[in-house]
Amino acid sequence: MATPWRNGGGLTSEVAAGPAGAGLSDFSWRVSIATIAQDSEFSPFRHVDRWLVPLDEPGLELDIDGTRRFIERHSTVSFTGEADVAAREVHAPSRDLNLMVDRRRCQGELAVMPLQGEALVRTSPTQWVVAISLEGPVRAHPLGCMEALDALVIPPSEIVALSGDGPVAIAQVELRAH
Repeated sequence: MATPWRNGGGLTSEVAAGPAGAGLSDFSWRVSIATIAQDSEFSPFRHVDRWLVPLDEPGLELDIDGTRRFIERHSTVSFTGEADVAAREVHAPSRDLNLMVDRRRCQGELAVMPLQGEALVRTSPTQWVVAISLEGPVRAHPLGCMEALDALVIPPSEIVALSGDGPVAIAQVELRAH
């Protein structure tokens, strides 16, 4: 279900978050898909590191702390939640994949990998991985098949074999020791 951004400038649909039941004010990590329909400012998030991957052609133009950058489809950009970020030159609705982590509790990374054949995803005892098929289909053995924009949450200490042909986004979250 899509919900408005905190500042009302777009919509977001949560894919996965931790801990279970966490909201926008108390998450440790969050993966979501946002829709940007017009030029708009991003909501600030203190203590949060952010990654973004444009899902639609041609990509997304962002202004990050006063520097204009064009981010191509399926490329990754990262910035802090404290940064002044805005989408610019939006002429049609654009979707993007987002990873946000509270840097006080965990560290993360979001990358797109070209899947050709099979790749094993192994999580450590303190790691969560969210795999998102960007074009589908991707087989996730032993769990089933993912179509375009389906996600698979891989909990700590698991091994999943991904197979197919196409791009897959991998969001990795490593929980910090307390």
